[in-house]
Amino acid sequence: MKKSISWIIIGMCMIIGAGALIKYHQFAATETMLVMRDEVTAQMPEEIQKEIAITFDDGPKRGTTDVLLDGLKERNVSATFFLIGMQVSGLEDLVQRMAKEGHQIGNHTFSHVNLNTLDAYKQNEEITMCSQNIRQCVEREQVCVRPPYGEVNECLRAWVGAPLILWSVDTNDWTGKTADEIADYIVSEATAGDIILLHDIYENSVQGALMAIDRMQAQGYVFVTVEKMFADHGIILENGKVYRKI
Repeated sequence: MKKSISWIIIGMCMIIGAGALIKYHQFAATETMLVMRDEVTAQMPEEIQKEIAITFDDGPKRGTTDVLLDGLKERNVSATFFLIGMQVSGLEDLVQRMAKEGHQIGNHTFSHVNLNTLDAYKQNEEITMCSQNIRQCVEREQVCVRPPYGEVNECLRAWVGAPLILWSVDTNDWTGKTADEIADYIVSEATAGDIILLHDIYENSVQGALMAIDRMQAQGYVFVTVEKMFADHGIILENGKVYRKI
């Protein structure tokens, strides 16, 4: 009996040890991949090394989105706009201008609903209706989706035919922050490879974003679209996969 118990204990120790060894190798492999990625990044041109993606949700909106587009054009900045489908009607000229001036246009659903509360059919309806409205303005297909509130579930990931773009720097600009507060937060928190979340429907967000861009461009940062930042780093965006930064 004692021998049986001893063998059981030995077996359990071997299983635990094997599990720990597997986790160690997984950790080591991850660390190796990160080191290799950093080495590759270090060999890239400086302008690619310092790329940041600045993104704007919930537009378009007359009086703020057009002001933002003016400011981005003056600064030679490309941004990514995640549009709400129902906002597009009557503002087709702004969407067309986004595309013409080199900005990326993404899908933020038709009515800004939490997709986690919907079944697959309703999720598809929200994203499809948004795409249809945008496609009436520009020919190019929207290659990325940003789920409202950053809510993603396995149901959505299983069927959605697009990468899911979240963020790594949340300005919380919708809470009533001043332009200075928004700009200060971006400058203090954002770094190369980040995806910054803002909303182009608020005046303070627009002004804060432009102020932050001015300060960070002076530090050598380059603002590009989400798709360009990942492409420049050799990363192919996959359908159904969530991305928050490089």
